[in-house]
Amino acid sequence: TNPVKIYSVGIGKYTGDFYLRLRQVIVPGDNGNSSSQKGLMRYYFKGDADNYFELNSSIGRDDDPLVIANGNQNRDSLGIAFVHYPVKMLGYKLGCTYSRESNSYSEREIFGALYYRW
Repeated sequence: TNPVKIYSVGIGKYTGDFYLRLRQVIVPGDNGNSSSQKGLMRYYFKGDADNYFELNSSIGRDDDPLVIANGNQNRDSLGIAFVHYPVKMLGYKLGCTYSRESNSYSEREIFGALYYRW
């Protein structure tokens, strides 16, 4: 078994109640490479770190013949989320995502999580 090497570099910035982040990921392989670019934007609507709206997206490409049958495979995704703590110890997250691959299926997801902290 060969180890998998993953290289990533990112940059993020807080500006007012917004957080912006860009990230590049590269996974080199013996027969081809995978890469993706990811973006994230959060708006902290109460000015704290707990309550925010989030928009994220990514685009990527895979040209390893072990993963795909013909040519290369492109993939992209888009998601939104809402995180809110109505009381200090209890919060929730609601969101949805859409993703697709050029040689495969598309996926839609609706999710939720309940947070409790002590």
